[in-house]
Amino acid sequence: ALVVAAQKDGTVRLFTPSGELALSFSAGHEQPITRLAVSPSHEEYLVATCDDSGSIRVHRINVRQRKLGKDEKMARKLSAVEKVSVHLGLAVNVTAQLQKQMQVPQDSEGDAPKITALALTSQGGTKYLLAGDIEGKISVFSRNATLRARVDTTSVPGVGVDSISVTLGSALFRSGREWGYLDLERMEARHLEC
Repeated sequence: ALVVAAQKDGTVRLFTPSGELALSFSAGHEQPITRLAVSPSHEEYLVATCDDSGSIRVHRINVRQRKLGKDEKMARKLSAVEKVSVHLGLAVNVTAQLQKQMQVPQDSEGDAPKITALALTSQGGTKYLLAGDIEGKISVFSRNATLRARVDTTSVPGVGVDSISVTLGSALFRSGREWGYLDLERMEARHLEC
């Protein structure tokens, strides 16, 4: 498990649970980062970032157990200085690779709407990126960065998507006082009443 942090300048940092910096990389945005999402899957580690212009970039994170090379092993063995445990230091190699880049569709005025929520999910074996905006719509992108739908989540004009929460193949949203879940097979919002 890694802890992910992003800065407005586009730097993404990955930390081990003990607080050691495992990797620092540039997400490649030209505008300040405003949203961050991580994949809930343990099969594939993805980090998605979004900036002020509505540009979304998804990076695949590879984590591998670190093995000492022959030279490192021999140097530790022959060292006359205090013996150093092979368990000290970072135990994993972490790399990041840009997987996809996508752009949120423009609004009626020709501008990209401000993204207010970002999430990665999977349903029925298909992976999705969800981007909620200030207009109350959620843009649904497939794994290959194709825009599949723009789903309207609210019946109240001027209310944006406040949050998107994903768990076990479900995507819940909250837009103002309305909430519900996304039916990703039908590409529609299902509202729930309390």
